Amino acid sequence: MAETNSDKNADYSELYKALNSLKEELRLPVILYYIEDFNIKEIAQILEISEGAVQKRLARARGKLKRDLQESEGLII
Repeated sequence: MAETNSDKNADYSELYKALNSLKEELRLPVILYYIEDFNIKEIAQILEISEGAVQKRLARARGKLKRDLQESEGLII
């Protein structure tokens, strides 16, 4: 069954809600990496942190987003 535009909008709405719930230190690397298309090295320079810290924050943010989105869908794993 094809997904409708309203279904897609609801999915994006949940994603944006979860993204906005992140602390700024996790949200900024996600936005810079996935939306603004900066690489790890560039993000490290922008945020004045190490590349390892950027990778760690992205991993933590992905984990939190995954948990939040699963909970919003009732798919607690």
